[in-house]
Amino acid sequence: MQHNKRLNIARIHEYKEGFVSGRIESIDNTSIYLSDQSGINKFYFRITQNNAVKIGDIIQIKFQQKDKFFFIDEIKILNSVIKNPTTNQRSPYFKLNKNNKKLIEILKNRQLFFEHTRRFFITEDFLEIHSPTLVESPGIESHIEPFETNYYNFNDRRKKYYLPTSPEFSLKEALSSGLEKIFEIAKTFRNKGENSTLHRPDFFMLEWYKAYEDYYSIMGDCEKYIKFIGENLYRRDYIEYKDHKCYITEFKKVKVKDLFLEHNIDLDNYFNNEQQFINDIKNFFYQKNNEIIDNSLNKEDLFFRFFLNFIEPNLGFDFPTIVYEYPFEMAKLSKRCEDNPIYSERFELYICGIEIANAFGELINPVEQQNNFKEVIDFRKKNNSLINLRMPKRFLRALEFGLPPSSGIALGLERLFMLFENLNSLEETNLFDF
Repeated sequence: MQHNKRLNIARIHEYKEGFVSGRIESIDNTSIYLSDQSGINKFYFRITQNNAVKIGDIIQIKFQQKDKFFFIDEIKILNSVIKNPTTNQRSPYFKLNKNNKKLIEILKNRQLFFEHTRRFFITEDFLEIHSPTLVESPGIESHIEPFETNYYNFNDRRKKYYLPTSPEFSLKEALSSGLEKIFEIAKTFRNKGENSTLHRPDFFMLEWYKAYEDYYSIMGDCEKYIKFIGENLYRRDYIEYKDHKCYITEFKKVKVKDLFLEHNIDLDNYFNNEQQFINDIKNFFYQKNNEIIDNSLNKEDLFFRFFLNFIEPNLGFDFPTIVYEYPFEMAKLSKRCEDNPIYSERFELYICGIEIANAFGELINPVEQQNNFKEVIDFRKKNNSLINLRMPKRFLRALEFGLPPSSGIALGLERLFMLFENLNSLEETNLFDF
């Protein structure tokens, strides 16, 4: 069979004859179902026959159309497969086949989603940065585990590196070098249990930073960016996720303290009267669920247990909700609020009960930042299940050179895409499963 222009299967109804190529989805003595990226179609043998082709083979067909039926004139085997790909449930082929090509449309929309994201930030005069994927420090967090690896030079000397849990350190280093408005769509990596409907060990993070701007400016960016995606890509002013319609026409803002007060818990006691705070949380769980809380849990454990059970699931259903001013102990990279220094300039963005983003008014004092890191590093040393991390000297050196007053944010790009597409999990946004 000579080389001829290949037609997309989705468009062959426009032609009386031609050539198509693709993979055999099913076959019997009378017909073949052939698919390519554009679609699937049935092709009939002119006489009943049993060809030497089988399910999974990649072939070219010369066809003729008659009365809306497609008849095979010639078959050329392009690749006779050894194994049937439909038997491997973890293969991309099986995922595409099982979803009946729906995933292709999701992947196309994902591409447009990333393109529109870049367009928004470039239009807003941000500079795109590409930070390193091998770093000396992955980020210093109490409970986030990095992936470790080693680099060997020509003398076979080993140096430990990590895959970044966030590009934050690199991007702040870029700010200290004189850049003022920067963003990155970065592949980030997190180990140990990061695999669920809302988590993957590797995922895309959208981060952006602005020098000489406070974190209220970042709040405004969030609202403007999400409205841009809704208006320009999805042509609507809401996110429809499961049974909820969240309008993105306005964003609610609420302090963490006020959310606790709705349940008659004074968050100031987290610092001013620790035992009272612990008792209030325990009493709430007992009265609400008849649950007795283990005495081994500290005040931070109780804060998050309460927040995750009774606050977070109710956030951001009518409108996206910005929750701000967290206790300063929970924001090691954030500066404290000037008017109430027991709280920090940190906010999180929630849509339909899901955390989408985490932002800071950045801490720029290198001494205070080093002390905060030391607390985290010492905590990790006491926990045998966590990797010991070194002090991030390169990042601290950048702070010593001088970081201008800045604010920044990390946004889960695939989570936001999942919400706009009304998908059930991050796995549905990707071709490859973990």
